[in-house]
Order: sequence, then structure tokens, then C-alpha cells
Amino acid sequence: RGRTGHVHQPKMIAEILGMHYAFQPSYREGEVQYGTAILSRLPLKVLDKERSGKKFGAAEYMRPSINRVEITLDENKILHVINAHLHWRGGPRKKDVKMILENGWLALHDDTHPMVLLGDFNAGLRGYAYKTLGECIAWGPHEVRLKPLNTWWSLFPCRSLDHIWVFGAVTIEKTGEWIKL
Repeated sequence: RGRTGHVHQPKMIAEILGMHYAFQPSYREGEVQYGTAILSRLPLKVLDKERSGKKFGAAEYMRPSINRVEITLDENKILHVINAHLHWRGGPRKKDVKMILENGWLALHDDTHPMVLLGDFNAGLRGYAYKTLGECIAWGPHEVRLKPLNTWWSLFPCRSLDHIWVFGAVTIEKTGEWIKL
């Protein structure tokens, strides 16, 4: 976009920070695009990039996207990261959740393959997406459940639509303002 100086922001941020990145657009119209990005100081390998939904008019306006990478932590441990931006409407959002579940991505974690599932799920804590994905995660002794913060809308947050699940052998070193339940 003109207001960003036509800069590929995930790439630029990664270069400035000396990091690796993966980007999956949710919106694309000509050279304008925005979507989900994963940044890592360790090398990452893109496993899947999925886009669901239909085009609306000439622009591929807000087609939900899912970006899945693996990051090699050491020679014996790989971290799987799934960054999702799900549809804003309930029916299509259920299809997005089904796509995550049918691909079997959530079954891939164990002590040598921990996983982080995060993103803009466009669903509150009582919504189908949050409940369904939360129920499918086999919470074990390494998992930490945190009280979610309200993230929407940004100036006066009143709902929690963005979520992070961490599971497998991952240590949470700092949680910011989050409160352990």
C-alpha cells in the first residue's frame, strides 16, 4: 500500500530483526495484501499454507488463511506453529475449524514436537471455534492455561477473539499481563 511505502512488512521486520519469516495473505488485491506472519530467530520450514472461503468481487477480500511451519529447536526437538486467521462469520468459520481438524495438525504434538496454535479466530470464549479447538487439544502436564485477555477492538478491548494455545513440552518463561488460572 502507498501508506506503507509499498514495503513487504513481514519481510522488512524480519530483516531488521535478523529473523526468518513465513507470510500467508488473507487479503490480496493487486500488489496490496495483508495476512498472517510467523517470525522466528531460528530457521523455519513452511509446511502448509491454506486459504479458504470465496472471493468477494474483484478482490480476494479476507479469505481466511492458515500458516503452518516447523522450527527446529535442536537436533531432537521441532516446534510446530500454526497461525490462523479464521472467517468473521460463524458458518464459514466452522468450515475453517473443520479444515484444521481434518488435516490432523493438532495430533502432531508430543514431547519432541511441541506446538503453538495461535491467531485471530474471530470467536469469543463461548464460540464454536474456541470450544471445539480447545476440546481437541490433549492437555497434558506441560500445558499452561492462562486467563485470556480481551483483544478486540484495540482501543477499548471488550472481547477475546485472538487466542494462543501452547502444548507439548514448552516452557512459558513470561506471560506479560496474563494471569495463570
